[in-house]
Amino acid sequence: MLELFKKLRSEGVTDLGAYFDAHPDLSQRCMEMLIVEEVNEHTVKLLSGRDTSQFVGTSIARYFPENSPTFRRSMVSRYRGDPNYVAEIKLFTLDGRVVDVLYTASRVGRSASQA
Repeated sequence: MLELFKKLRSEGVTDLGAYFDAHPDLSQRCMEMLIVEEVNEHTVKLLSGRDTSQFVGTSIARYFPENSPTFRRSMVSRYRGDPNYVAEIKLFTLDGRVVDVLYTASRVGRSASQA
């Protein structure tokens, strides 16, 4: 995502929300680009998994509603350089259920505004 954000900044994009409005498929593509690298046991249980291997290496798009407004707002927050984003969201489990969760994104290291 940082590479995409860097490219958009170099093109003069200052308002990612407006850019998403002009490119409606971008939010979904961003979800598909984000790959799970780590997952804790609580997430495995919440999303009806057997173990972490079912999640690592998969796209987060599997768990989010298509064109999720929460994901979009999270990316806009990241692009602005906000250190945190919190929202309630419904996620899909591996067994097809929908669960309510508190989605929290905390950013460490370089912020998107520095990219």
